[in-house]
Amino acid sequence: MCIFHDENYLKDPENKEAHEQNIKNKLTNKIEKSELLICIGYCLPGFSFKSQRFDRPVNFRSAVFSGLADFSGAQFTKEANFSYAQFRKEILRSSILDVDEAVTSVAKLNVQIHIQNVLDIGH
Repeated sequence: MCIFHDENYLKDPENKEAHEQNIKNKLTNKIEKSELLICIGYCLPGFSFKSQRFDRPVNFRSAVFSGLADFSGAQFTKEANFSYAQFRKEILRSSILDVDEAVTSVAKLNVQIHIQNVLDIGH
């Protein structure tokens, strides 16, 4: 199983920080190279996408964000799929992923965004 789909990879108490940093580095590298961001079913640590511009489709379908996932100010110019993604309760409460704002912003760009059945995984 790859590190992105192994739910125990981020739970390893002895290597938690190193494993989180490894995943963050891999995602950052993809974003910086403007590669497709297809993260279907990924187990992700906290990560800041704050003010990030996504010029290619992104797919976080069924991804599990175990830490703070900050998408505030992010711009999606292509399709963005968050269907069945799981976020921690406090993330939903703090409006880090402001669904109404994201849909409004994306609608102005005539881009499709999928935010259906987003789940709260608690803490």
